[in-house]
Amino acid sequence: MEYTLIIASFIITVIALLGDTWNPNNTGLNKLNLKGKIALISSLTVVSISIYTTYIKELENDTLKFDVHQSVAVHAWELEMQIEKIEQMNLDKNKLIYIKYKFNLLSKQLERIIQMHAGSFQSNELKRIENLILFIENEMLKLNTQTSNTEILTSLTDLTFNARELRKDFCKNILEKSYFCYERQGVPDMQFWDRENDINMKLAIQKAQSSFQEILDNFEKINSNELYIKVPLILNDGAFEHIWLKNISYDGTYITGRIDNFVTGDTLAKKGDILSIKPEFISDWRLSKEGSEFGNFTLYVALNRLSFKEKNDFISKLSYKLSTKPKIYNFKKDDNKTLKRNSLP
Repeated sequence: MEYTLIIASFIITVIALLGDTWNPNNTGLNKLNLKGKIALISSLTVVSISIYTTYIKELENDTLKFDVHQSVAVHAWELEMQIEKIEQMNLDKNKLIYIKYKFNLLSKQLERIIQMHAGSFQSNELKRIENLILFIENEMLKLNTQTSNTEILTSLTDLTFNARELRKDFCKNILEKSYFCYERQGVPDMQFWDRENDINMKLAIQKAQSSFQEILDNFEKINSNELYIKVPLILNDGAFEHIWLKNISYDGTYITGRIDNFVTGDTLAKKGDILSIKPEFISDWRLSKEGSEFGNFTLYVALNRLSFKEKNDFISKLSYKLSTKPKIYNFKKDDNKTLKRNSLP
């Protein structure tokens, strides 16, 4: 196409140099003779094709830029997910070898992206990717000396943070075009987890469900503003969004409450709506009593996946004080207080 435009431009130039393209005795476009009309039409054609070609190139560049930015975001997400899987492993030598292999693979894939498409990134974006690659390589070196699960997970927390920040930055400008990016951060209030495969989250849900029976057994001792229940709300696409209910009531069969947070998934339910669920299907519970917090098991799992800075920022925005680990309220203590009061002379 570029060669065609060059040839057409040359022909127009030759016609113009030869002259005799118009008749001064006529008016308007009639001044142009056949040669002049050919030159004009050819010139307009070349200009139109040039504009169209430029548009197509810009569109292709935008598409390529979108693709490579999404690819970086996807690889950063894969790194986050890999570290999350490590958290669920009882590590041994063979598993450490596998982890280093996965890290090395992700590092090489990021290197290949910037080698092939460096022109699609701004200088600061390239620097961010290169820094993450260095971070991955440093963590692989540390894995050679760290032996305990605790040491490894503590070390990988900062890598998770860097991968997450890179993913957020690269997704920020393509949220409306990228379903991947929109699903993960276009609706930041949503709480996603894989109930079947996320071992730690599954254990937290089981603890919440097993300990919830004591809440039900002592329901009459709890004020309506003290108890919150987290439940899975099914969305139109079959996925679940885990939401909190407040103003809880219990009729012996169903827990009923009012949705306390904005529902961001595709569903008719909204904040303030009334929802009922059987107790065995709850995701979590939180009890605010005597200035302390109890339950909230799934939150602690999520917090353990944040960096030190992220965790502190999150906790600082809470309207309640969080303990270092989940607690269960001792209702027997209240029974003893009642018994002592009733036994006074």
